[in-house]
Amino acid sequence: MRLLLPIVLLATACGTASRYGTPRTLAPGETTTVATLDITPGVEFNGTDGMAPLPRLGARHGLTDRLEIGASITGLPLLVGEAGLDLKWNFHRSPGLDLALAPAVGGLFVANLDDEDDFDEDDDATEVDAALFHTTLPLLAGINVAPWATVVPHAGLGLFTTGAATAPYATFGLGMQLRPSATFAIQPGVEILRRLDGEDATLASVSLGLFFGPQPRFD
Repeated sequence: MRLLLPIVLLATACGTASRYGTPRTLAPGETTTVATLDITPGVEFNGTDGMAPLPRLGARHGLTDRLEIGASITGLPLLVGEAGLDLKWNFHRSPGLDLALAPAVGGLFVANLDDEDDFDEDDDATEVDAALFHTTLPLLAGINVAPWATVVPHAGLGLFTTGAATAPYATFGLGMQLRPSATFAIQPGVEILRRLDGEDATLASVSLGLFFGPQPRFD
């Protein structure tokens, strides 16, 4: 079985467009449930070339008019477990454009991972467990094209460590949130992660986020 660490890292650190929603924060005291799925095509997973899906479940809660906290867990049975926490600061808000910073930290556990080269897609995996911790700082932009639609480009920098190795990375992405009602939103997106320490490691994924509960107000 092969399970590539970049794919896990991509899902935890790079899935910002579907994980955070738009830059605009929830009203104080409001809570929304978030379910996302990150898929990385063109990799070998469980012995088959195809896609590596990683589901995520989380919640977001409005703290103040411009601050929102989020928590999430990701998991595949017996393979991957991850927990993350973030704080979104909507420092700029206008009818047409919103901006936010969303610093996040997370940790994950990976089973059956070849620890000799975490970013080598060619090595066979062995029965080795691994732990990874990461921190990331994405900048989210929200282009509000309509009261029910927002385009969400984002970029960020991060750092991960496995204990044996530490490396910086950059993330880029583009999503679009559609809000058909005041209590539901859907947000597809594409994500790219690039390792910045000289290793040749770039991965892309697609994601889909579903937001159940109160939504930020755009009227």
